[in-house]
Amino acid sequence: MKNNGIILIFGITGDLSKRKLIPGIYRLLVAGKLQQTRLIGAAIDNKTIDQVLEGARPFINDLDPVIWQKLVAKFSYCQVDINNQADFVKLADLVKSERQKNNLADQILVYCAVFEALYIQLTARLAQVGLVKKGREVRVVYEKPFGHSYQSVHDLNQAILEFLNEEQVYRVDHYLAKEIVGNIAFVRFTNRIFEPLWNSQNIESIQITLDESLDVEGRGSYYERYGVIKDVVQNHILQLIALIAMGTPKSLTGSAMQDAKAAILKNIKCTDGLLGQYAGYLAELNVNPGSQVPTFAQLKFIINDQRWAGVPFYVRTGKVMPNKKTKVVIKFKDTHCLLPKNCSADSSNLLTISIYPKSGFELELNAKKTGVNDEIMPIKMGMCCDSSFVAQAPCAYENVISEVMAGDTYFAVRMDEIESAWTISDQIEALNLPLYIYQKGSIGPKELAAFNQKHQLVWK
Repeated sequence: MKNNGIILIFGITGDLSKRKLIPGIYRLLVAGKLQQTRLIGAAIDNKTIDQVLEGARPFINDLDPVIWQKLVAKFSYCQVDINNQADFVKLADLVKSERQKNNLADQILVYCAVFEALYIQLTARLAQVGLVKKGREVRVVYEKPFGHSYQSVHDLNQAILEFLNEEQVYRVDHYLAKEIVGNIAFVRFTNRIFEPLWNSQNIESIQITLDESLDVEGRGSYYERYGVIKDVVQNHILQLIALIAMGTPKSLTGSAMQDAKAAILKNIKCTDGLLGQYAGYLAELNVNPGSQVPTFAQLKFIINDQRWAGVPFYVRTGKVMPNKKTKVVIKFKDTHCLLPKNCSADSSNLLTISIYPKSGFELELNAKKTGVNDEIMPIKMGMCCDSSFVAQAPCAYENVISEVMAGDTYFAVRMDEIESAWTISDQIEALNLPLYIYQKGSIGPKELAAFNQKHQLVWK
């Protein structure tokens, strides 16, 4: 897709747009991109484009007034009720007018920043007025969650493919667009010191933490529909597992990476777990009385292939945890102790991939304790992504928009990946795992102690 088309954001007045998409577009302008691209926002609200964009200003750091004015000048707004076909005719007329006035190519990127329940209707409406069509320079981005079960995602995909070809559809998981997450495969496959050791002969266990410090923030109706398994585990966490566990891809490109991830997702199985719900969840707006929807999960996964035989993958995620953080800890097996004294029980080498709040790779090694000849001590080696790197790195949605325009599928999740992920989600639900109450600000239900003891698990 050339740099002289149109980006249409449907749902421009929503949180996703003001917090992520508009700031991402702003940063692309800072980088000198989108110079000939026109931007159109659409939503049901009766607002001006200035009012719409003003909501995004607090989420842009170091705002440059000159770049901001360029952003405002590039944007147009169209009030559209998804139930009113006449509004879509008006939107199509605006697109046509923008193309003619600015001598733009006949190409469009549509970003569906709306509830998943509206995807089919929105795609159909856009197709009816010719804004999306098979065989044209059209790309349509659908945000997660894509579906809410295996059957629903199959039906949703079939409906969308009535109007689009598969290569025009981008089901994005913005987590894959984070610089540090994208770096996982590069660190694995471009360093000889890691890939030969990346298997069950050398790795004892893998832990993934994705803790959130906030509650459901008034999105009770959304959370009642999805819960922590469908909202976080089914997409972000399973994608992280796939990146860590996948076999060697043919190349570090979008389609080859999708092949490798799809192959591993078919072999993932949840064997044990524990669910939680924070105290006070039932009092949240639009939450059903007596709801059993989990806001916390600690799960054990195994992967049924030769590389990972016997290696447990433990994941933990929850709302209102003490701190917001995301990290992966790869625990290597102990070496045979050659010291006169016993080696420390914590002497295993650890590779920590920190995603938030800091980003980077940290390798914990053993070395001689200073001044002592028969004891060891851990030393840590930081591997990349210092504060200057993070400050210069593109944000996730800047990457998403840029790569979709380029036709790259690196950040897109292919349909077979999504179907496998929902199969795993449905399987977890079928386990009927116990649900316990936990206090806000804690690390989860007190029953975690028994789970950890059962699995001899020490959370890093």
